[in-house]
Amino acid sequence: MVLGLGLILRYYYIQELLACWLFFSLVFGLLALIVFGSVLVFCAGDRVIHWARTAARVTPLVDFSPGELRVKTILEERK
Repeated sequence: MVLGLGLILRYYYIQELLACWLFFSLVFGLLALIVFGSVLVFCAGDRVIHWARTAARVTPLVDFSPGELRVKTILEERK
């Protein structure tokens, strides 16, 4: 009887320990994924901003002469 009660209590404590371990492992894993995802989004946003600024600097020049609408090339601008 006492041995059975001791085993039941011991198994109860082991179950509690495993439940707490599982809970804290899941919380830690979720927190790590959130931190990793936010760092990834920040770095991707930084790259997109850099890409957009670079693309904005390379806009073509449009000549609005009365005859026709054409795109000037860089070599024509240097002449």
